[in-house]
Amino acid sequence: MKNAVLMLVLALALVGLTGEALAQSSASISVTVELATEISIAITAGGTWPVGSIAIDDVVVMGSPSTVENQGNVAVDLDIDVDYPVPPDANGWTAGTVGPDDVFQVDVTETVLPISLTTTPQDLVDNLAVSVSQDITATYTAPAGDTVGGGESHDFSIVVAATESP
Repeated sequence: MKNAVLMLVLALALVGLTGEALAQSSASISVTVELATEISIAITAGGTWPVGSIAIDDVVVMGSPSTVENQGNVAVDLDIDVDYPVPPDANGWTAGTVGPDDVFQVDVTETVLPISLTTTPQDLVDNLAVSVSQDITATYTAPAGDTVGGGESHDFSIVVAATESP
């Protein structure tokens, strides 16, 4: 019995000295990586549209299209609307359908159906792929009547917003 215990102690001592009985020649670390979603668009051409001084009921077509480019890493849906630098309107005028006094109209024509812009976002394009561009051409129609008076500036912005496509 003494010899058996002595042999067991000797075997354990040898294993302890070499460390090879319990060690592996390689091990791994599990890594999980996910690319962050980046939604990014840019107006890459035609970022301004100087309509200038016009008369009641005049129509002005944008000289060259504005180009919206998807610079993110996912496909996006684009919405478009009108915003005023000083809400609630463009110095007495509002975007809508021409007819009533003080209502101007902006139509975007680079879509399947023309869009008449308001302050409510509307679909411009769905599923715009990464690095792909969408041209926007617009037509401005001055109000049929004006109660504000001539010489007043009626500034507004055309806003394009992107969300990730489903």
